[in-house]
Amino acid sequence: MTVPELVSTNCRSLSNKMDYLQSLMYSTVYRNPGVLAIQETWLHQHYDDNLVSINGYKVFRQDRKSSKKKIWRRGSHFYKHKLVYIKSHLLQLF
Repeated sequence: MTVPELVSTNCRSLSNKMDYLQSLMYSTVYRNPGVLAIQETWLHQHYDDNLVSINGYKVFRQDRKSSKKKIWRRGSHFYKHKLVYIKSHLLQLF
């Protein structure tokens, strides 16, 4: 069994970059990786999974909870905006 390629990137807001990301996934830049991990998506729970889906991948999200209060603590938001795409066929291995 070969080890799947892993790509990790920081996007600083994903909602306006989905078309670009989808084009990269099948280009020579990312080479159709087995796992794609994205940090700082800035997504909230009101974004549907369909808005951030990529064909052939299962998406796993950890969004920051929506709040009326804008409280930012240095570094506290980094790990709360994660998105991981895993190739559908790789999920069958587990």
